[in-house]
Amino acid sequence: MEEIFILELPNYKVEFETNKDYKYDSDRGEENLKEVLIKSSREYCMYCYTRIIVDGKNYGQLEHTIEQSIAPVLSKCHHNISIACPTCNLSLKKKEQKKRKIEIRDDLKCDFSCGNMPCEIYYKVAYDLLNFKFIPYKDERYLPESKKYIEEHIEKIYLNDEKYRTREIVKVIEDILNLEKIPNKTRYNNLVAEIFIEKLEKIYVEYGMEKVKKICKTLEKQRVMKNF
Repeated sequence: MEEIFILELPNYKVEFETNKDYKYDSDRGEENLKEVLIKSSREYCMYCYTRIIVDGKNYGQLEHTIEQSIAPVLSKCHHNISIACPTCNLSLKKKEQKKRKIEIRDDLKCDFSCGNMPCEIYYKVAYDLLNFKFIPYKDERYLPESKKYIEEHIEKIYLNDEKYRTREIVKVIEDILNLEKIPNKTRYNNLVAEIFIEKLEKIYVEYGMEKVKKICKTLEKQRVMKNF
């Protein structure tokens, strides 16, 4: 039952094409980077999961995952570029920039292996529906420092902060209970809502609408209890 109330957020797998210009310091490269990153992120900010394509307008900004000032050697590496909303890129992320000290070597290499588990499942964030908050994805293979890294990311981007945390899940719950049907994913502006609806659609196919409503009623009670 617990798994129903945990949403696993994706680790973005960017599929760069061979022999295509992805140079960060060229106009064509920037456009190609935006195109491939927006596709990979499903049109959401890669940090806070807020929608960056709104009413046909692109509010996404290219930014360095590891800042240029910290790692000049990675300043032109397209694998170090993400797509972010203006708030994450220009405000929240920069607040922590000076605090981060990362030792960088000129001969940086990646063997696509981190610690004792593959890259694609190493740093995952999840959303706890019962507590309306982001948490490290539960995986028994995580090392203590891995969990700490995820917790620091959640704190750094203010994902659970009273001012910045998303309320799109609440909107989904209210719409389902009022309309008695599963709404379209495009109505909402955060990826957690889209993933929640995808999970509910699978539950609907297997168990029917009453099961979906029961889950939403449980979450609504939790929301009232937590005054969220």
